[in-house]
Amino acid sequence: MMELNEAVSVLIKGLEGAVTEAGFTLVRPENIDKDALPITVDKETGKTFIDYNGESGKIRLQIDGVKLSLLFSEDDGDYKSASENYFDPKDSDERDIKSLCNELNETILQKYGK
Repeated sequence: MMELNEAVSVLIKGLEGAVTEAGFTLVRPENIDKDALPITVDKETGKTFIDYNGESGKIRLQIDGVKLSLLFSEDDGDYKSASENYFDPKDSDERDIKSLCNELNETILQKYGK
């Protein structure tokens, strides 16, 4: 059993190698503390976003309830779903999150790997 912030922290750390290898960097939203998690929450929908930018486009992790979506965007700005996964920190431990990271890393590298 994990808290959301703890699970998101493990998720970000677990994706770091693949997103870096694919040429992406984590986007730190404006107006947040440098020690805070780099997440954006849409006040209208309640969805949480973690964004990455690179020369090849954008990657977004979107958390909506217990669903985590991996989204890709080329230059047009429209995000397209690459995968959807069950993500409920209350039902997960660190091993579960790392397993999810492995799946997401594989999808990222299939799309953007060099």
